[in-house]
Amino acid sequence: QTSMAAGLMESDDVMGKAQQRVKELQTAEKALEDALQCQDETEAQVEKLKDAAAQASVIGLEGDLIEKAQQKAEAIQAQIKAREEEEKRKKEAERLRKLQEEARKRKEEAEEERKRKREAALKELEGALMREDEGAALIDILQAAIDKATVAGIEGDVIEQAKQRIQEIQVTLDSAADEERRRKEEERKKKLAEEAERRRKQAEEERKRKEEEERKKRAGA
Repeated sequence: QTSMAAGLMESDDVMGKAQQRVKELQTAEKALEDALQCQDETEAQVEKLKDAAAQASVIGLEGDLIEKAQQKAEAIQAQIKAREEEEKRKKEAERLRKLQEEARKRKEEAEEERKRKREAALKELEGALMREDEGAALIDILQAAIDKATVAGIEGDVIEQAKQRIQEIQVTLDSAADEERRRKEEERKKKLAEEAERRRKQAEEERKRKEEEERKKRAGA
């Protein structure tokens, strides 16, 4: 009877372990099935699939569920990576688009500024050409206007006209300077001649005075 009781207890223990084993396998199988049925494509779902596959492998579950879980985890990871790469690509494309837009705006602004400076320089040069004075100050004004126009990229007749005007003014100034020097030289010579004539007359008067004094002395003697 004791031996029979021991046999029954051992049988119950084996049965209990078998039932526990079945329960564990069923639990692992259900965990795999639940994980495979979930349509989430997140890192959390990848971890869920991997954990279920690992647990089923440890328990010793057979069949293709473990491989399917591993494959699905890899597929989700690939999709996640693809989405991340696509997001990176979109961000890079947006960054490049913004850079190109900024470059285009800067180019347009630079072109507008260049046009503005060119128009201002041309207006200043044309204004200088319209002046009627002929002084040295106008030469400086014209030269400054030419320099600005050249920097602004202005070429052609208007520059040549300004240079020609400078030459004409310089000729006029040189001519006026020569005339002034000639006039001063003539004035100087005139003054020298007048001074020489005055000294000659003084000397003549002094000579006559001495002769008169001499004549009176001889007459008195």
